[in-house]
Amino acid sequence: MNNLDFNTMQRVLDLLDERGMNMNQLSKMSGVPISTLRKAKERGGQFSLDTVGRICNALEITYGEFFKDSAFSFSDAESA
Repeated sequence: MNNLDFNTMQRVLDLLDERGMNMNQLSKMSGVPISTLRKAKERGGQFSLDTVGRICNALEITYGEFFKDSAFSFSDAESA
């Protein structure tokens, strides 16, 4: 069985860094409350698919572009 590990907060931080943006700017552009972004960063939280969609729209990228990154890894939980 495969274990899929998506670190959505880290991906958002990487995308912001690539664009020279900060979370306040993303919040304004996406409509995602800054408190949601901050809590996810502090707690290492994950975003819902809806929130990822809002972030993708704000950054003008597709879901595929968001999830196509080395920050996401697949691991086989039953290997070893």
